[in-house]
Amino acid sequence: MRADTNTFHILSFLLLRLSFSCIFLWFGLLKIFSISPVYDVILVAYPVIAQNYVLMFLLALLEIAIGVGILIPRISIMVLWVMIAHLLMATIGVFHSSYAFTEGFPVLSFAGEFVVKNFALISGALILISHDTSMKKGLNLQEETAR
Repeated sequence: MRADTNTFHILSFLLLRLSFSCIFLWFGLLKIFSISPVYDVILVAYPVIAQNYVLMFLLALLEIAIGVGILIPRISIMVLWVMIAHLLMATIGVFHSSYAFTEGFPVLSFAGEFVVKNFALISGALILISHDTSMKKGLNLQEETAR
């Protein structure tokens, strides 16, 4: 029974990590090729970014870097914090624009619903940070006892 629980535990964290990676790679690639359906949302929330090709390209590269970096154990914790900051900025930008609500609070628009899911993504990132931190502590403890 213990082995099944441990396998489930490991697979759950792996699936969460791979899901985040796919999301950020996909969204970043859509922006790279200028076919992202959220361009209009970015235009309203952050017009300076949306109207500047270089800044949009850098945003796309950031998302791709997050998607790749989440998979690299050595940098995953730092990348997850960057992901959280990115998601918070996106959420705040939309909620301070006219795009978040259709008839006023609390009736969310499509864009509002799109960014509300960021709270779940942020929670998942915090779970992975906690997991990765405890794994690193466990590895450090094993290294110290081996000496």
